[in-house]
Amino acid sequence: MELRRPQLADKTAVLDLMAEFQAEESPHAGGFWDSQNFDYQAWLERNKETELGLSLPDK
Repeated sequence: MELRRPQLADKTAVLDLMAEFQAEESPHAGGFWDSQNFDYQAWLERNKETELGLSLPDK
């Protein structure tokens, strides 16, 4: 198993994973998506910004 950050090339695999969770009606702890409005590229950008300490929510 290789653990790494998602990339644009992983979009299909991530969307397939989301569809599998939804098809199985399986809960996802700490899930990262809104199935109606998920934008993969925006999600990648938010992840990158969070890693860099940018755009963090105020306490």
